[in-house]
Amino acid sequence: MDLDQFKQQLNEKLSTDHNGRSGEEIAQMLGKKTFSIIEKLKRSIQYEILFGLIGMILFAILAFSTKYQSIRTYFGVAAVFIFLFLFLLNYLLKKTIKLNQVQRPVISNLTNYVLLIEEYMKRYFQFTMAMIPICLFFAGYLGYHEKKPIPELDKIIDVGQLGFKLVLTISIIYLISFSIGIYYFTKWYLHKIYGKYVLELKNCIKDLQEN
Repeated sequence: MDLDQFKQQLNEKLSTDHNGRSGEEIAQMLGKKTFSIIEKLKRSIQYEILFGLIGMILFAILAFSTKYQSIRTYFGVAAVFIFLFLFLLNYLLKKTIKLNQVQRPVISNLTNYVLLIEEYMKRYFQFTMAMIPICLFFAGYLGYHEKKPIPELDKIIDVGQLGFKLVLTISIIYLISFSIGIYYFTKWYLHKIYGKYVLELKNCIKDLQEN
């Protein structure tokens, strides 16, 4: 038996696997699959909350341990943003847990949940892209108005030696490269922790509607 014949027989077996099963049995099977996907989404949100807490603590430590006002302000504001973001993640986690406590999947609840996650992913992406120029401008503003000189930064960028045009060119190239990198990374990240599970939930909803 060659590989093509094996694949054909396997597909035929899978396509007839539900024969002889009642609609109730099929619904229960789909329900188990649905709750398994929701459980994976729950773990993804829990991981985000954990990483957010770690990031907030690290930023807070940096904010309170540095002697430079600009660095203290930058990381202090970042810590506050993460703290507020954790409330949104906690809300998503509660919705996920509540949905997984239902004895049987309710199509309307699943649909609303998928819409909620998709809206979250959309806003997450928009917020991330918007924060790139804001953070860079904010960092530049704080660095420019820093009263104490920062020797570490002065060694990296010496405008007097490199020249203003060269520094500006390097900064623009860095900003463009960084933005493109963040764009694709955010797309990949959101699909990895949310998007692929949302697609699976949509397929489950479709199957449930057919049964």
